[in-house]
Amino acid sequence: MFDVSVFIFISDHESATKLAVIKANLTEERNLLIANLTEERNLLIANLTEVTEELKRLQRLAKKSDLTFLTEKTCPAGWTKNDCVCYLLSNKSSSWDEGRDDCRARGADLVVIDTLKEQVSILTRNSESAWIGLTDRAEEGHWKWVDGTPLTETFWEINQPDNGSGRPQYGEEDCAEIRGVGHKLWNDLNCESQLHWICEQTA
Repeated sequence: MFDVSVFIFISDHESATKLAVIKANLTEERNLLIANLTEERNLLIANLTEVTEELKRLQRLAKKSDLTFLTEKTCPAGWTKNDCVCYLLSNKSSSWDEGRDDCRARGADLVVIDTLKEQVSILTRNSESAWIGLTDRAEEGHWKWVDGTPLTETFWEINQPDNGSGRPQYGEEDCAEIRGVGHKLWNDLNCESQLHWICEQTA
């Protein structure tokens, strides 16, 4: 009876030892698998980041290609092109409204000058005072472009706009011109004055 008990004890002890070894091996394999999966996940995240950045780079290149394509388009006869924009200086003089009507009839509008680069580009081509697409008719002193964009960068002459300085002979000066002489900056003028005008449209 004693021998049998000892045998059973020894067998149980051996089984427990084997189970402990198996458990340790399984735990080690599990930890190794987790480590491998974690590494693979990190690699996938890194690759995804690279792919995302490459996609952004390609999108930027595609956008530049589209812009290049636009700049290669031509303007209508008689118009001049700068970057991807076409400009037309009228060959006659009229009021601000009639000038704008003419631009619209051509599928364009009075020019909106929102950068120094565009201001310089226009003044180097222009030797005539001309209407631009800027007015404060809706609210005195609140100048707005014809396309609704806010007036952020301005190129007014010194002491302009002055709304005629209150002198009745000038009337309300609610429309803007770019002068063709001097510094070729902006001035407010009575909208019924007779000037050339500058139309603008995308090439």
